[in-house]
Amino acid sequence: DGKTLAFIRYEKVGIADVFTVPMAGGEPRRISNWNDTMYGLSWTPDGQEIVYDVEEPPVGRLWRVQVSSATPGRGSPIVGIPAAARNPSISRPKPGQPARLAFQTITNDVDLQLTDLHAALANDALESAL
Repeated sequence: DGKTLAFIRYEKVGIADVFTVPMAGGEPRRISNWNDTMYGLSWTPDGQEIVYDVEEPPVGRLWRVQVSSATPGRGSPIVGIPAAARNPSISRPKPGQPARLAFQTITNDVDLQLTDLHAALANDALESAL
């Protein structure tokens, strides 16, 4: 509704939580209680919840928390995401269509390759032996 700003505040490296503050001014209010690394957040279209990521071992996950909670909490995890997830973004739904959640996934791709140490180099020179 444009009346409240949500943000991630780092107290120090690796120690962060979600906060909200009225756009008209006032004191920030802590929404989450992780004290952990966070990267991004997004409001749900109805403005009732915030979806955020947290570096929860063994991988980062997305969580949703009610903005109106009286005390800071973690909310509930969003299930069904097969990989580590960061930086959530939620679309505004058009009439008759659902809102959509987009996020970044982090995966590692490890490859092994063989190289002939005496093969020609890019400039057609041969690599000398040690």
